[in-house]
Amino acid sequence: MVRQHSSGSRRPAQAGFSLVELLIAIVVLLVGVVAVAKLVPTAIQSNLRSRYDSTGVVLAERQLELMARQPIDVGNPVPSGHYSFLGTLPDGVTPFTYRVGLRPPAGGAMISAAGAALIPGSYQIDWNQPAGSAALAGYRNTFTLNEGTAGGARYETRWAVVTYFANFNGTIRPVSKRIIVSVRGGPAGTVQRPATVGTLVSWRF
Repeated sequence: MVRQHSSGSRRPAQAGFSLVELLIAIVVLLVGVVAVAKLVPTAIQSNLRSRYDSTGVVLAERQLELMARQPIDVGNPVPSGHYSFLGTLPDGVTPFTYRVGLRPPAGGAMISAAGAALIPGSYQIDWNQPAGSAALAGYRNTFTLNEGTAGGARYETRWAVVTYFANFNGTIRPVSKRIIVSVRGGPAGTVQRPATVGTLVSWRF
């Protein structure tokens, strides 16, 4: 017996997504989009913090350099007075009298510390010290920089100076100073991490 084959061919079944699969795919896509959307503000805030941290370092270094290049006995104060000089704040406009160390009273210690309080056991400024503290007078300043933000960015600087003295033929005079400068700031309503720099300057013989 001879079998006859049909000349027609069966069409393959068409494959596709079911409605359930489509819904699952949409849910997964939405979860991914939401996750990415949440990362965007975090990334923006991180970039802004880095920006203001970098600006703080530049401002701290600028003021530290200004203090360090002054004569070590600048202002030649009387005993118990502060070494000081008239400079300009980093805004480039506002004049400010910088204090850079304390001259001890006659017969006083050969080391003096003045300005902002330091965290014990470190050379880091203690920012918990009240801004109105009498010890900060002349060792603290504030200024605003126009950085493209509404109202500009507000910065605060605090510094401490440890001065070392020596007796030269009966005359007590400073021979070196350790200066620590710390700056923090940013847009109104924000508090950034302080940027701290320091140096040791010596009397040039």
